Amino acid sequence: MSEYLTPENITFIIGILATCFGVFVYFKSPQEKSVTNDAVFEERIKNLQEVNERRFKDVHEEIKEINTTNQNCFHTVEKKVDILKDEIVGMKVLIGKLETIINERIPKK
Repeated sequence: MSEYLTPENITFIIGILATCFGVFVYFKSPQEKSVTNDAVFEERIKNLQEVNERRFKDVHEEIKEINTTNQNCFHTVEKKVDILKDEIVGMKVLIGKLETIINERIPKK
C-alpha cells in the first residue's frame, strides 16, 4: 500500500480530481446561468403580459366611454333637430298668416 502512496501518485490523483472538478464547474456554471436567465426572461414576459392586459383594459374602457359619449351626442343632436323641425312648421303657419294679412291689406291692382 505504501507503494501507491508516493508523493507523485498523490499529486497525480489530486491533479485528476482538480481536473474533474474544473470540468464539473465548467459545465455547471453555464447551466446555472441559463436557469437564472430563463427565470429572469419568464418574469419579464409575465410583467409585460400584466402591463399589456392593463393597457388593453384601459383602452377598452376608453372606447366604451367614447361610444357612450357619441350616443349621447347623437341623441342630443336628434332632439335639437326635432325642435328645429317643430319651429320651422310653426314659422310656416306664421308666414301663411302674415301672407293672408298682407294680401287683405294691400289690394291687388
